[in-house]
Amino acid sequence: MKRTAYFSPDAPYWRAFNRAAFIGLAIISLTCSAFSQNPSYAGREFRRVFEHGTVPQGAPKSVGVTQAFLAESTVYFQSNFDPQGFYRVDETGAYSISNKYDPGYEMAMNWLFMGFTEPNTVLFVPVTFNNILPVYTYGPSGLAAVSSPTPEQGLNYGNYFDGRMVYYRVNGNSGAQIWQYEASQPDTLLYNVDNFPGLNGFLDYDGESMVLSSGEATVDATVWLRLSDGTLKPIIKEGDPLPGSEGTYTGLAVLDTAHVSQERVYMLAESKEKFPFFSDRTLWSSDGNTTEVIATRGMAIPGQGGAILDGFDILDVLDGKVWLNVSQSPGGKSVYAVKDGVWDLVASSAMSFDGRTPVALQSFKHGMRGDTVAILVSFLQPNFTLANDLYVNGPLPGFNTTGGGNDGPPLTIVPGPNGSMSLSFETQTGKIYTLQSSADLSGWNNEQDSVVGDGSTVTWTLNNTGGTRYFRVEVVDV
Repeated sequence: MKRTAYFSPDAPYWRAFNRAAFIGLAIISLTCSAFSQNPSYAGREFRRVFEHGTVPQGAPKSVGVTQAFLAESTVYFQSNFDPQGFYRVDETGAYSISNKYDPGYEMAMNWLFMGFTEPNTVLFVPVTFNNILPVYTYGPSGLAAVSSPTPEQGLNYGNYFDGRMVYYRVNGNSGAQIWQYEASQPDTLLYNVDNFPGLNGFLDYDGESMVLSSGEATVDATVWLRLSDGTLKPIIKEGDPLPGSEGTYTGLAVLDTAHVSQERVYMLAESKEKFPFFSDRTLWSSDGNTTEVIATRGMAIPGQGGAILDGFDILDVLDGKVWLNVSQSPGGKSVYAVKDGVWDLVASSAMSFDGRTPVALQSFKHGMRGDTVAILVSFLQPNFTLANDLYVNGPLPGFNTTGGGNDGPPLTIVPGPNGSMSLSFETQTGKIYTLQSSADLSGWNNEQDSVVGDGSTVTWTLNNTGGTRYFRVEVVDV
């Protein structure tokens, strides 16, 4: 039986898969960035996994990244650019899951991310003006429609965690509603305008607690925290003093500015007196009893040598760690992780990526998992358009969508002189190993003579030839 293995210079493992399952498996790239010094976060270097101009497999042409969602072994991303669709990328390449050129999706305008049902399985729904499309999951088992929640329920927005999803819908006759879905259980109506007068928004849900909004902007807009036991607590309402500002709160811009984590609400806002010029933007958290100001525009960023915070947007809050897209001077565009008053710089446009200096960079809500982060790095091209490349500071081995896969021996990677690298692994008796390389994951060339396994350790040395190269090892039974 013939088998193929793929490896990465920063993945402390080896994967071997059936040859028949070649497409979509964990082909892990070793690019020229492995030989250069890119920025690092949490001790792991950022590597480019998606390059501007790439045509995903199954897509009619190249796509751009609008939002990225980091799974355990792959990055899902949504594109609002033609061809609009939902895609995934890992070190095997880029793949279309569904796009507007696929039959049945011609009228889809947007692909809405709901959450992860498993570490590598995403829940999403294509959105149209007048067509009903199913809600889907996609992961190692492929693409599948799910029976609940259904688009007939008027799904507008939702968050899925640990087998439970809270979602928001607007019923033309009944108004705003918030429902809870749980597998094998009838969907439960939590709130509507009858038991929650003025309900007009669902802002975030972390699996335990949620953030809601009610009232009319500039009149009685209020943000609420719902605790895991069902208790509702008002956090801030129209006209209240805005934490970190001399002005007062306004509900003019609430959506996507409120997050919940560990039964605290994290909010980004500017005062009624300064809105919409953002000159007194603040970030603060509250549990309904205590309030903590985290950031204010114009403050000196802690630990950054006097750099000034010019602007910022909240991305996500995970286990009390706040992820921010930041504009600072000096330093340009940056991504920070903030917890307990410590500002940890993740990446900055002042840093070099693969020998190039970006003009901007950003991350996304759901773009981080633990200390692994997906960031979109923008470079100015000679024609003055932007090339947006996706980088990740961790291995993305991908997954086998056709079944199969066995763990093999560990791979040891040691940097050498002049950008070279040595790859070592233990062989098995009765196997033949061949190292191959490719520039595009389609045509493959042998790099070294084949080696017959005898239980000993084999070491291959790779020289830095420049450009991007992908490597794989074919394992064949004698």
